[in-house]
Amino acid sequence: MLYILIGLYIILVIGDSATTYIGIKYFGFVELTQ
Repeated sequence: MLYILIGLYIILVIGDSATTYIGIKYFGFVELTQ
């Protein structure tokens, strides 16, 4: 059970930072093209 919780936590953290990175990249691109 503990391993499942740790795995979910890691996935959430990695997924969140990936989403933030993609968002910054995308919004940076939008800023440049305007």
